[in-house]
Amino acid sequence: MTFYSNGKLLLTGEYLVLDAAPAIALPTKLGQFLEVQVTEGHSSWKSYDHKEECWFSMQFDLTDILADQFDVANEQERTIATLLREMHQQNADCFSADHYQFTTKLDFDRNWGLGSSSTLVNNLAQFAQVDSYQLLAKSFGGSGYDIACAQAKHPIVYQDKSYQSIKIPNVIKNNLYFIYLNKKQNSRKAIKYYKDLSTDKSVYIEQLKRLNQQFLSATHIDEAKIWMTEHEEMISRLLQQKPVKESRFPDFKGAVKSLGAWGGDFVAAIGDENCADYFKSKGYSIIFSYKELIKD
Repeated sequence: MTFYSNGKLLLTGEYLVLDAAPAIALPTKLGQFLEVQVTEGHSSWKSYDHKEECWFSMQFDLTDILADQFDVANEQERTIATLLREMHQQNADCFSADHYQFTTKLDFDRNWGLGSSSTLVNNLAQFAQVDSYQLLAKSFGGSGYDIACAQAKHPIVYQDKSYQSIKIPNVIKNNLYFIYLNKKQNSRKAIKYYKDLSTDKSVYIEQLKRLNQQFLSATHIDEAKIWMTEHEEMISRLLQQKPVKESRFPDFKGAVKSLGAWGGDFVAAIGDENCADYFKSKGYSIIFSYKELIKD
């Protein structure tokens, strides 16, 4: 049995999506495969990265894991054990055999923050025929937008475990780039920081709704730049942190915004035909155009 899920990028509504704000999210052409085989003797797990190198493996007795009697050696093993137990709790019939071989394969570097956890959860939920959002809540947590992207065939507006497909304006598609900042951000730490804020979020959510509408109706690159700058300034006020353009790219002749947790992973940029060259000159070599990366 083989399963596949898309990776993700959150284009608008970072942090606010945790409070059921509508957010624009993008499924990526890069994702993760899961292969499950019935085997004999013992159960096993192997995870391969985008270079087809095995970065994690374990052998285990499935009965011990389901009975919560598995001797956990590290965080990865703890995560797998948690997922398998929750799958069984949601669907007691999901494991019809005694032993299985689980094999995962990523299309992307697992440091990129494109959804190595969410694609895993969605694949396992498909195998076990259980609710992906509930499985996520019982393991990694989060808003669930990444689960929606794992399943979506086009860009979406996501809100509180539901989503609808949208059309991205051509002016965005033709001028939007995604740049990896050479640093993986800790999403759980970022979420905790946001949750601890005492700010009234309702004002920001209303502003986000307006910005989403502006984004989806953009017809000129200057409109797209204004939208991106306003969104970045809004989240900057909310988090009381400097926008990424101000802190890293003050001389860029365009607009830049963070994607997801601020401070790492990818940023989005809108600029002219020299956009990619600018970021390469700053030492950022992993750059994708919209059409290269986004499933649309």
